[in-house]
Amino acid sequence: MKAIIHFGRLLGALGPAIIMAGCASMPGFDHFKAHESASEPTPDPGQSVVYFYREKKFRGSGVSYYVYDDDKIIGGLKSGTYFFYVTSPGTRTFCAETEAKVCKTLRLMADRTYYVIGDVEMGMWVGRPDLTIVSDLEGEATIPHLTYATLMSKEEIEAQDAEDDESF
Repeated sequence: MKAIIHFGRLLGALGPAIIMAGCASMPGFDHFKAHESASEPTPDPGQSVVYFYREKKFRGSGVSYYVYDDDKIIGGLKSGTYFFYVTSPGTRTFCAETEAKVCKTLRLMADRTYYVIGDVEMGMWVGRPDLTIVSDLEGEATIPHLTYATLMSKEEIEAQDAEDDESF
């Protein structure tokens, strides 16, 4: 019985720290820049385009996450947003991470467009990301109902944080 109580106290003390550590790799909700008009990629001939998107859902709406091409951050997803990534063809591994990491590998062909839907599943501390490759038909039908959003640059985040500090 004492062990259970001790474990409960330990969990209570460490739980917030664990949650905050898990959140460290996620973009803040105010680190997204929503664009008023939808954007269309203009790839050079021979390149590939990958759309990443998340449908607007209540479940998981409090979770945002970065999307990586290998170790490089290429964008972020939060509920109801999309972004696109123009890249050279070839085998690419795209990952998303909160407390868990999920990766999908695609073989990109030149002059093709691909669609990857992001979602959030139940996790221990924070929702776990999910990435699923979907058909062109499904992606093309969903994208117009979402907001095109890009991540703010480091300079934009610093300026926003300084502005927030001044307002206090």
